[in-house]
Amino acid sequence: MKRLPSLDVLRCIAIILVLVFHYSILFPHPEWLEPYGKFGWTGVDLFFVLSGYLIASQLFQQIKETEKIDVTGFYVKRAFRILPIYFTILTAYFLFPVVREKEALPPLWKFLTFTQNLGLNPATSGTFSHAWSLCIEEQFYLVVPVVLLFLNPHKINRKIPFYLIALLGLSLVFRILMFNYKVVNQDGEVDGLAWYRLIYYPTYCRLDGISVGMLLAWMRIYKPDFIQKWNTKPIKAALIATAVIAFSFYICRDQLSIFASTLGFTLVAIGYGLLVAFSLQFKPDIKNRTLAAARWLADISYAAYLCHKIVFHLSQKLLSDNGIDETSTVVFVASITATLLVATALHLTIEKAAFKIRDRVLLRLSTSKSQWN
Repeated sequence: MKRLPSLDVLRCIAIILVLVFHYSILFPHPEWLEPYGKFGWTGVDLFFVLSGYLIASQLFQQIKETEKIDVTGFYVKRAFRILPIYFTILTAYFLFPVVREKEALPPLWKFLTFTQNLGLNPATSGTFSHAWSLCIEEQFYLVVPVVLLFLNPHKINRKIPFYLIALLGLSLVFRILMFNYKVVNQDGEVDGLAWYRLIYYPTYCRLDGISVGMLLAWMRIYKPDFIQKWNTKPIKAALIATAVIAFSFYICRDQLSIFASTLGFTLVAIGYGLLVAFSLQFKPDIKNRTLAAARWLADISYAAYLCHKIVFHLSQKLLSDNGIDETSTVVFVASITATLLVATALHLTIEKAAFKIRDRVLLRLSTSKSQWN
């Protein structure tokens, strides 16, 4: 599957949303930043849609062409993509307390088993809390290939959309139940910490984006006419996607409300799914300087996501110790710039080295298989 510059642009949007959001709610910041960070939390949902689409596209393509999945190769690729930088940042958090943006870390075993998002309390275990989304993605990577192995490859074309729509509905049902029976207290007030612990972080409540992304992948592989027809009128497609996203933002303007906590996540995922579908019309061979910059930011987005709170924390501390106001625009720009520089360094060193080892491992696996055959 060729790399699409349009999807790189969406990755850029996602990481910018997340960086601005976390800076505006977790760190001292200039007042003008707050309106821009209000819906930044949806950047993670955009990442979920993109991950669901890209990973499922690979798996469905294999099934369509060979009626099987190279599970070993899939896990090798995912391990070398995810683990090196993750373990680097995790090591920094546990060995060097000075880098921690908050005072408490969850137990190490929760990070190693990618279960940190389950039962996560941001008040008592808020350090490196943003790993919650990575936990959900890792659980997705581990489970989905195994599930697909047990499905009849001839029936995937017919059954997968129903499974995914059911999964989308199941997440909505879980959020409704959690909100009404666990998050709202006897006085009718929303318990904010319970909301994060039982609705925002748990896997079973946050499968909307991945489900929508996988549904898009199914359409691209098995029903390409759907997406082609969607994009025959690009202006109309763009307007519909924008309208759904805008409406979802309107619903989510009070993030702790019942509509935002239930239907809001679903609408955000669908809106971003329509945006991804719209972006698939653009050809992979488009080249210009803007897209080159987008490719760079997309390449470092994973590293930036993992390291940004450390860099924000250290940048603010360094600059404030030298008499610069933490809430100034100067500190904000410096923190973002430092994050991108650190992420670039991590990408060029750790990620690039991991990719070279990955390629050698995959070559050996391929050679071994050909010898056996």
